[in-house]
Amino acid sequence: MESTPSRSTASDRRASPRVGITRPCKVRHAPSQRTMPGQTINASAGGLLIEIHGSRRLAPGDSIEVFVAWDGAGVVRTASAIEARVVRSLGATNDRQIVALRFAEALPLAQVA
Repeated sequence: MESTPSRSTASDRRASPRVGITRPCKVRHAPSQRTMPGQTINASAGGLLIEIHGSRRLAPGDSIEVFVAWDGAGVVRTASAIEARVVRSLGATNDRQIVALRFAEALPLAQVA
């Protein structure tokens, strides 16, 4: 559950610095209203990289709500909902998928660190 800043390179497309952070989360796919548990991998003010668990595959362009236990608690609260869009799917195996998300509105970096 440690947070570690990542260095950016000239080829890095991200506008915000990333922080390696592991927190419980869940994702609700807006069209189907299906909810899947997951875990954050890294975060920035503009989005998240997460691993989700479930048979439903998310695709770039999908609208979702993501709920993150920023305080590290095991309970992910509904009040923590953040609107986001899937921008990349980085791989899927069996019931796991890694996806990159872009928030509809940027968050203060202090919230995600």
